[in-house]
Amino acid sequence: MIKVITSEQRKTDERRGMHSELSFSYGNLDDPHNAHFGCCLLHNDNIMNPGEEQEEQLHHDLELVSYVYSGRLQHYDSLGHVQILEPGSVQVLTAGSGIRHREYNASQQEDVRYIQMWFLPRTRDTEPAYNYRSFTEEERLNVLLPVILSGGAGVQEGGLRMDQEVDLYVSRLDEDKQLEYRSRHSGQRRLHLFVLEGSLEISCEEGTLQLNTGDAARIQTSSKLKILSQGHQGPTEWMLTDMP
Repeated sequence: MIKVITSEQRKTDERRGMHSELSFSYGNLDDPHNAHFGCCLLHNDNIMNPGEEQEEQLHHDLELVSYVYSGRLQHYDSLGHVQILEPGSVQVLTAGSGIRHREYNASQQEDVRYIQMWFLPRTRDTEPAYNYRSFTEEERLNVLLPVILSGGAGVQEGGLRMDQEVDLYVSRLDEDKQLEYRSRHSGQRRLHLFVLEGSLEISCEEGTLQLNTGDAARIQTSSKLKILSQGHQGPTEWMLTDMP
């Protein structure tokens, strides 16, 4: 099964200093027919204006993942972490029994664009935790780079871990370059592909589809994917989430 969500089909949320394109139901933009995909509850494509901040939020029993595409995002949380996230940075925040956090645009001159995702955890009321890592453009070029891997593989292969069977990959794929992907998990999995910038052709047993900037594909399959970058001035930037 394949469902494509185009950039235009997303809901737009405008707040003070923040523009967000929402892939799932969120806040006042309630859509009961689009509440989640597997264990993923939220996928927001955020652009925050220079010097602006996101209001403090309190969360329980969520795995919160942020990926900074451009600009500099400053993070604060009630565990005492203060971190500036540069482009290519991935942050995992385990809310567990409760955590407060706030994000700022660390620049007074340029926007910061970042993807924020929420996942249901495997266990509830755990100890809150924080981790992050930054990945260079060279590390992401023409490979499917694992930045979060479930189980012990996350630590062994240099990625981050979270309390859910979720694998997250990022890639900068040159035009006409092709990658293949098959889940390392047994059984049918849910795959979410999102294009930050550029154009991809995705092929699997269920068919072939085209994704452009801001488009996403929700795929339920156990087959191998072929991913081809095409028709873009420069590398196509994209993300793949493999989840139950």
